[in-house]
Amino acid sequence: MFTYEQIEAQTVPTLTEKIKKSNIQHYKSIILVVGGNDASSRIHPEAFKEKYDDMIKTVKSINPGINIAVSEICPRRNVDTEIYNAILHRVSTEHKLKIIKQTDAFVSRGGDLVSSYYHRDGIHLTNQGTILLLRNINKVVNIFNQTTISQSNNESNEQHGKRQTIANTFNGICFNCGFYGHHCKDCHTL
Repeated sequence: MFTYEQIEAQTVPTLTEKIKKSNIQHYKSIILVVGGNDASSRIHPEAFKEKYDDMIKTVKSINPGINIAVSEICPRRNVDTEIYNAILHRVSTEHKLKIIKQTDAFVSRGGDLVSSYYHRDGIHLTNQGTILLLRNINKVVNIFNQTTISQSNNESNEQHGKRQTIANTFNGICFNCGFYGHHCKDCHTL
């Protein structure tokens, strides 16, 4: 079973300090979802890379065997995250870490933020946006217990006399509108 501990932090240096004070020696994996506030503050890209490198070195010094995954910064209305995400890709390559792509899922075909994923500020994610972020993480690091989901879906289908297999249902999310149960090609918002 997957268990997690969320360490809230506002910036990469803040998270680094919290990691130093946390008990991560027993962790098998850590997923780093941080950097948006650093980007919004318009930190110099090389300073951002230096601070991110320092955070990864801190994690590895505390737990040398830990698996580290780095999430891209979700796009934001107040700053272009492209340069910071390029740095995250570079850092991930240099340290041989997994990278979790977020950008394409949060931007429409026209290049705008998908509004249903963001609160009015264009920075903070709605519940739909958070679910999408977690689904993107799950593509790289298995954080959802698929057996439990399959069992509960099958049990539910059997209770309703609709014995179906998961292969015959679509439980994915439409990347166009953010709702579940249909493919983008069938989206009503197109």
